[in-house]
Amino acid sequence: MAKGSSDAGFAARGPGFCAVVNRLCDTALNLAKIMNPKLSEFTAPQCEALLDLLVLATYLDQHLGMAEDVRVAGLLTAMGYATVYDRQRQFDASVNRVRQYTENAQLARNHGLKLAECFTTRDQGQQVYALLEDLITCDGQIATAESQFLAVLRDVFEL
Repeated sequence: MAKGSSDAGFAARGPGFCAVVNRLCDTALNLAKIMNPKLSEFTAPQCEALLDLLVLATYLDQHLGMAEDVRVAGLLTAMGYATVYDRQRQFDASVNRVRQYTENAQLARNHGLKLAECFTTRDQGQQVYALLEDLITCDGQIATAESQFLAVLRDVFEL
């Protein structure tokens, strides 16, 4: 499936895929809530910026894998979106916000820098960077655009 296609998202992959992703999210990301309780300290705009950064990062290698889907769905679960409908709605809203910045790596990096400004403490920057690094490396392959994106954000967050 092409990154920019209109049928992007969990639901487009079929009900069986959604069921698998949601079971994984319910199990694995209940652990994420326990392991990362500071997510609850993020404001609503920071949560939106975090989601947008992760969605933007999924576009960098022009390949959306199941591992990335699971991580994004898991983040949405950790943010309190408990139903498939709510997660899909938030995901779609994020895709709509970042789609215009996915045309090339420079646009993505510039928008990533803007989104990174939402995080005001070193601890927040560390959390955001760790989530992005996990998302980008989860498929075992790191594209040049992904590596550059992480490097720019590492500098911004002074890590």
